[in-house]
Amino acid sequence: MEDLDTSIALAGQIVAVPESRQLDILEELLVRRGAQVLRVPLVAILDAPDPAPVLRWLDEFIAAPPDLFVILTGEGLRRLLALAQRHGREAAFIAALQGTTTVCRGPKPGRALKEIDLKPDVLGKAPTTPGVIAALEEIALQGRRVAVQLYGEEPNLLLTDYLRSRGANVCAVAPYIYAPQTHESQVVDLIHALVRGDISAITFTSQPQFTRLQNVAREHGLEAELLTGLQRVVVAAVGPVVGDQLQAAGVSVSVMPDTQFFMKPMVTALVRLVRDKGKGQGKGTGIFQMKVMSLNCNGIRSAARKGFFDWLKTVDVDVVCLQETKAQIDQLDDPMFFPEGFHCHYFDAQKKGYSGTALYSRRKPDRIITGLGFPLADEEGRYIQADFGDLSIASLYLPSGSSGEERQACKFAFLDAFLPHMRQLRTDGRRYIICGDWNICHKEIDLKNWRSNQKNSGFLPEERRWLDALYDEVGWVDAFRLVNKEAEQYSWWSARGQARANNVGWRLDYHVIVPELVDTVEAAEIYTGQQFSDHAPVTMQFRISL
Repeated sequence: MEDLDTSIALAGQIVAVPESRQLDILEELLVRRGAQVLRVPLVAILDAPDPAPVLRWLDEFIAAPPDLFVILTGEGLRRLLALAQRHGREAAFIAALQGTTTVCRGPKPGRALKEIDLKPDVLGKAPTTPGVIAALEEIALQGRRVAVQLYGEEPNLLLTDYLRSRGANVCAVAPYIYAPQTHESQVVDLIHALVRGDISAITFTSQPQFTRLQNVAREHGLEAELLTGLQRVVVAAVGPVVGDQLQAAGVSVSVMPDTQFFMKPMVTALVRLVRDKGKGQGKGTGIFQMKVMSLNCNGIRSAARKGFFDWLKTVDVDVVCLQETKAQIDQLDDPMFFPEGFHCHYFDAQKKGYSGTALYSRRKPDRIITGLGFPLADEEGRYIQADFGDLSIASLYLPSGSSGEERQACKFAFLDAFLPHMRQLRTDGRRYIICGDWNICHKEIDLKNWRSNQKNSGFLPEERRWLDALYDEVGWVDAFRLVNKEAEQYSWWSARGQARANNVGWRLDYHVIVPELVDTVEAAEIYTGQQFSDHAPVTMQFRISL
């Protein structure tokens, strides 16, 4: 299976990296994928040269904590904490923070708060200044004291003028500055290398990097050459702040994450572009490899404690479908439940701690649909669908009947209502991948002890006939069995005895597709290396046109 993290994903690419603070991390991300990296750290991040104004700000914050504290960068908060520690004020500053409403621009400042066992009270609608302003629209500001931690020495008039226009009293602090790092002659060499075409791509992770490049070009009469060189390479931006700066200067940005503006999503987007250009597809419609993972997590918070989200960072998947999340959205305030690089959508059951589905996607969906139009599905959060062009991917959690006759009757009622829906989907012209926990084994090959389970929910004759009708009459297809016809391919194991250790399991988790997608199925995998749930993640690889 092709992997975006493979060591040859960027083979033959020479990538210029102006990053400074996290240069080694970004270089490792690129080198691990086969790229050759040209290190050109353009700016250094330093403490404010005069600490006195920052200390005065800290003392005022501690003496009279503001009503709100707008934290724009994790770097800024960490430097404030370090200065407070050096001057014996750390405990007092943290205590003051605990009594202040914190407004974080994005996940990075939130992570800095988490390092001192605090959580953001408000997150920006997007990790940008306009996103912070949008979040502040919902907060009363008249007469309130608002502290603001700035980017470098940039006064951020957009934000501070907005706050003052709403009647807030603003007190800003600049705990760090940006300073030139690489010698000018090396920056000039970079510009010439861009013009010669010696470089395949260049990555920008902050505005000061491009500003320094512009300044050196201007000082050496190379402004036209810089623009020419940047037109010849793939320009990658970590997010819209630097992306907008580049585009305002006439530079075309070829790579930028759709959401979660961090280095790894930027590198992943670069890999995708390079891969697709290698297939002659460019940026338009083409054939893409797509990996779709499904997991009944038996409680998303439980799966998180067992390492699911740490593992998710290490695998290459495009869509993640989760079932039985057992949580309301307001209970998922930890950023881990919104993993970077994904657009994340949840559909909760009305009953707390029960059922629920979620869907994460690298690509931003054109539309999200929740529910199926009948109470058993909608009140229990059992279906969420993401549309990408004419392709729809859904996360389905079909009811279990194992707890008794009442729930089995609910399961049959669900099946009776769901089959007409599946018939209708076959007529609307869209392509569907409906994956999740179907809670039915279809054939004898799909469970270990089929003989002794013929009277148990999940392998009842009526349930199996329902799947027969879905496949044979309506025309849907079990994608897994197109590429893996082996026995003992299970995705769920009972907690009793040593069922998992002895692989006494059931295959309950399917990717069910329309016939039009049959030829796109390339590979299947059931991951059993770690245990996040009583189910295992099932991943299907497709070659899809979008």
